[in-house]
Amino acid sequence: MKKYSFIKKFSFFSFLFLLCVGLVGCGKTPTKFDGKWNAIYCQSMSVDIPVEKAFAGGMSFEIDGSEKAVMKVGEKSGNVTWEEKDGKFILDIDGEKATGIPGKDFIKFEKILGQPLTVIFAKEGSQADNYVNYMPEEEKNLLGKWVSESVTDIIGNPTNKISNPKGALELEISVDKTGKKIANIKYNGKEYKNIDWTYGIKMVNIDIDKDKLSIMASPDKDKLKISLNDNGEYFNFTSSLSK
Repeated sequence: MKKYSFIKKFSFFSFLFLLCVGLVGCGKTPTKFDGKWNAIYCQSMSVDIPVEKAFAGGMSFEIDGSEKAVMKVGEKSGNVTWEEKDGKFILDIDGEKATGIPGKDFIKFEKILGQPLTVIFAKEGSQADNYVNYMPEEEKNLLGKWVSESVTDIIGNPTNKISNPKGALELEISVDKTGKKIANIKYNGKEYKNIDWTYGIKMVNIDIDKDKLSIMASPDKDKLKISLNDNGEYFNFTSSLSK
């Protein structure tokens, strides 16, 4: 009889323990913000900044059913708190509040860590977790392979220094889901692969220091105007999107 009572009590308390863990996580209540949120887009003064450069390797925070979150900036991590109030998502980072506007699986901040940066965090694994979603349309329209049709010198006069301008310059502009911007270039018999590019003031900028080659490209209706500096010699290419 005593053995039966012990088993009965053990089963009852085991049930309570499992109920605590399975349903409420011993004090943790699931929220719609649970999960890992990665900074995927960063901009300052209308100029895109790679997240890895802005935050020394990246920035994220993770929520697990409580008012606390673990934030990671670069290689450093620490605890922060958060709350949802009046439709806004508020992070408290060492006493400094950052207020974001939540969307479907993303949160947009206009200021964070005391800096006037536009930063978008996306929920890891969601459809929102793709940098291309947040690119300005004019920048997104630059993606693809551009092939030269014509060329002039720096002041717009014809030049005979490039004998066949059609296809003399090929510029392929791409970006992956994390925001890494890569350009591949064919010019003057050489190929340059996996070159970083930046975008600002409606212009793509590329520098290849070892060959003293630089490119500035801006859209012109359905064409791309490319100014190329080849070791101090300047050319203006007009290119079209390869299909």
